[in-house]
Amino acid sequence: PDENCGNTLNQVQSLFDKNVRAIACGGHHTLAVLESGEVWSWGFNRHMQLGYATPTAANGSPMPVNVLNAQRVRTVAAGFVHSVALST
Repeated sequence: PDENCGNTLNQVQSLFDKNVRAIACGGHHTLAVLESGEVWSWGFNRHMQLGYATPTAANGSPMPVNVLNAQRVRTVAAGFVHSVALST
């Protein structure tokens, strides 16, 4: 099975060597804030809740949210089909 789907806890390999400060889980997507302030996201993206510059149907592996590059994010929140980032 995919590492990011299902009813069991799984280690997210692509974030294993990163210093993750915060995690937020939405309806079908997840956000991670690194110590550096960088945000990574993965999951379904029907409403562009992953924050990518271009729409994608879904992303099963975490990718950086590049539209926030100029911001140092402190924390994130996720709803059913939306995401919010709080920067410093």
